[in-house]
Amino acid sequence: MRMARALAGRYVERIATHRQGLYSDGWAGPRLRLMLHAGDGDAILRGSVPWWAPQLEDQELRVFAGRRLAATHKAVGDFCLTIPAKVREGTGPLAIQVEAKKWIRPKPDGRRLAYLFGWFGSE
Repeated sequence: MRMARALAGRYVERIATHRQGLYSDGWAGPRLRLMLHAGDGDAILRGSVPWWAPQLEDQELRVFAGRRLAATHKAVGDFCLTIPAKVREGTGPLAIQVEAKKWIRPKPDGRRLAYLFGWFGSE
């Protein structure tokens, strides 16, 4: 029974981590899901594409709010992506999905990494 709980706990933790797409060391996977509390201003996503990963050069990010494309951005070096307030549906929280065109899978890590996450919020 103890072993089953431990395995289930690890499985749930892995799913939760990989489903959101944000790792504890700050890397974002090719698909990142974020949610922002209710508000009326633009949302801002900050991050960076490391210079030492030439495979990620000219990274392209697409942001979806629901099924609608809310923003696109060519991410080079440190970037700041604005998600317009008009994409919010109603007065509830803003749920977005950020999709990266390129990613790397460094060894021995094995994770798919697209860019370094910095901050997400409204200003």
